[in-house]
Amino acid sequence: LSLSPGPNRFSKLGIQSFEHKPSSVNLSLSKTENGPARTFLTIGVHRGYLIRIEVSATGQLNGDTARIRYLGSSPVKLFKVEVGGQSAVLALSSRPWLLYNHQSQFFMTP
Repeated sequence: LSLSPGPNRFSKLGIQSFEHKPSSVNLSLSKTENGPARTFLTIGVHRGYLIRIEVSATGQLNGDTARIRYLGSSPVKLFKVEVGGQSAVLALSSRPWLLYNHQSQFFMTP
């Protein structure tokens, strides 16, 4: 979907296909100390995988930034949370994972 202001906002730009059915989706802003904020699409999959992709300012997915990680045998559910005054994502599967930024670096902590 396009995020650009104007009449084309939310128009379809492309399609991302997945081998497995998504169980949860989260769009979050990742602030850094030195640079501009970045937007990430995080997708929890029924088979226990987490997919994280950077989204450009125009709403396009940057495939070069896609990361996939196996979190457990249960479907992954995503929740927006706040940790230390900053936004983070809680991913629940067989065990909980916290996705957050600290000192301009991304961390995934079980």
